[in-house]
Amino acid sequence: MLLQVEGVCKTYTQSKGWRRQKQTVLNNVSFNLAKGESLGLVGESGSGKSTLARIISGIEKPDSGSVLLNGKSLYQRQHRYQKLSIVFQDYTTSVNPTMTVFATISEPLSQHNYLPPLLMRDQVAGLLQKVGLSPDLMGRYPHELSGGQAQRVCIARALATHPALIILDEAVSSLDIPTQVQVLDLLEELKQEFDLSYFFITHNIQTLCYFCQRVLFFKQNAIVAQSTVKDLHSVKHPYAQALLNSVF
Repeated sequence: MLLQVEGVCKTYTQSKGWRRQKQTVLNNVSFNLAKGESLGLVGESGSGKSTLARIISGIEKPDSGSVLLNGKSLYQRQHRYQKLSIVFQDYTTSVNPTMTVFATISEPLSQHNYLPPLLMRDQVAGLLQKVGLSPDLMGRYPHELSGGQAQRVCIARALATHPALIILDEAVSSLDIPTQVQVLDLLEELKQEFDLSYFFITHNIQTLCYFCQRVLFFKQNAIVAQSTVKDLHSVKHPYAQALLNSVF
């Protein structure tokens, strides 16, 4: 099993006037993700999906529970960076707006391996071509890119360290429908070429069904149901049924 999430819990402390209250964000979350699988997580806004993404990516640690990648703790720093990448919804908040496309993609490469400048440039150019972009974009800044181009740059950055798993946290939700389809098709091509696995987080069940083989339904900080895409008609949980009935 590539990814194993067991009993993950997370709370935050909020201040309300002079009182401090604990808010549960993740409640005993457990699931597995197999090598080569595209696993989807769908749920309402505020249900804890993005917190789960940050914990699986190693940005935050859970209060309790474990996250294993290839049987090793995710919080071994070197292991995490070499095996896992993440693509967020908003390019402008996930990269430095003062960094060029070249700097954005080369940053994870330079953190782990020294490459001579010409070889680094060749590596970045090759990654841009893999995601369907021209190397001529290397000198541009985020505000000079379209939404689709920006997310392709983020995908190129995610590929730079040759990860086994890429987390996609609402990675296409800000794009128009034709661009969403183009990016999802690109991700599927890259999956086959690089033997990738995906954890795809979204609030859009239709997008998830287009892209994933299996679905986790998330509500009020916990997984309440799961199913393969082909067996969605058999899901019994009321929340999952309501989601499905709203679009099918």
